[in-house]
Amino acid sequence: MLKVTHNAGFFSCCNVRLREIINYFNENQEQPKTVDSSSQFILYKPRYLLYNDITHVFFVNDETTNIYYKKNINISSETSEDQFSNYKLLNIEDIKPFIGKYFSPSQEIIEIQKKLISKYKINTNNCIAIYYRGTDKYKETILGEFSKYDEMINKIKETVAYKNSSLLVQSDSLHFLNYIKQNHNNVIIIKENKTSIANQGIHLEKDNIGNQNFVDIKILFATFLIISKCKHVICSSSNCSLWMMYYRGNTENVYQYLINDFL
Repeated sequence: MLKVTHNAGFFSCCNVRLREIINYFNENQEQPKTVDSSSQFILYKPRYLLYNDITHVFFVNDETTNIYYKKNINISSETSEDQFSNYKLLNIEDIKPFIGKYFSPSQEIIEIQKKLISKYKINTNNCIAIYYRGTDKYKETILGEFSKYDEMINKIKETVAYKNSSLLVQSDSLHFLNYIKQNHNNVIIIKENKTSIANQGIHLEKDNIGNQNFVDIKILFATFLIISKCKHVICSSSNCSLWMMYYRGNTENVYQYLINDFL
């Protein structure tokens, strides 16, 4: 059995869980029979689930799939922290079996995703998705001026094929959402997701943190799945963006802001 205890944001927990599963595989040349995450995701647990492993709420518990490799798996060819690495250098093909086995979205998440797509009439084949992780992320990386994201949107829209594309915009920063709305038409914002004007992580701002986060993260997770399927993705660098890449399964038409510019 593998026990993972890391706690932080939801996708930070996912990332460490994935890394430890792969490390276990590399050391033992077999997958762990059980992955115990009962000590993880504390910020997202209602009090009555505080000591439970809640991963089954978000992910399919796939006990039938077996992973076979005859080599060690490296997540990236870079040595930088995963979320702040160049996503085009991720070894996504090697990672896919682990995502499929341990992190496939649960039926509940898939149903939320379907409802959001229907409600907001999202056509991912004709959609430019923009994700900007604001609030407290400035403590970890350079976020970039809003105008940089605006320039990238315009650059994509300059091509005839995407001139009339809708813009699916997700951010915890209300200032960023307002900026994009003021500068563009055909903007889709999933209003069920929370926003903030503060510089504290939005998952830390609520009075009843565990209960509210338990509800909110399901909607945010479903939103990220939608973003991952969009024709183009413009994103800042974060664990959330990283996991969009894993669910996308490639980095085609992805424009990642890292340090001082888009890659």
